[in-house]
Amino acid sequence: SKKGLIAALPSHFTDVKYLSEGGMGVVFRAFDEKLKRNVAIKVVQTAGHRREDYQIRLRREAKSLCALRHPNVVRAFDYHEDEEITYLVLEYLEGLTLGELAKNSPLSINETVHLMAQLADGLSSIHAAKLLHRDIKPANIMVTMEGQPLLIDFGLTIMTQKLDETRLTR
Repeated sequence: SKKGLIAALPSHFTDVKYLSEGGMGVVFRAFDEKLKRNVAIKVVQTAGHRREDYQIRLRREAKSLCALRHPNVVRAFDYHEDEEITYLVLEYLEGLTLGELAKNSPLSINETVHLMAQLADGLSSIHAAKLLHRDIKPANIMVTMEGQPLLIDFGLTIMTQKLDETRLTR
């Protein structure tokens, strides 16, 4: 349950609120008392045989994000895994997904070109790090209140070279 996941988080995460849910886990917004900032926390929610698969994917997502430094890619701050809970602490982004933004009001050609140029730059940095996102879609692009697009949800990311892929799965 969501309440059980919240209760399992360390006590320095306060004011925890549900944000969204996907196939692998639940995302919460919280205030990190240690770092004095809002964060997003992606928590593996499944128990049983699927839990290990999702832990591997979240661990790979954490390692992928830690290998990247780009203004159009969400930042990872921490990763934790034990018998009770597995979670990834991410930069909290205020804004709308590209899908929500486009649904609320159509984007002008200039706005679209500006957003896509920034996203292409972010994707270029991902590919330069020998990573393949594999899940680019409007729901996985967050546009901040300032209009900056960021690529999010690296749960399906893989390395493009076999040798490096073995390092990400450990």
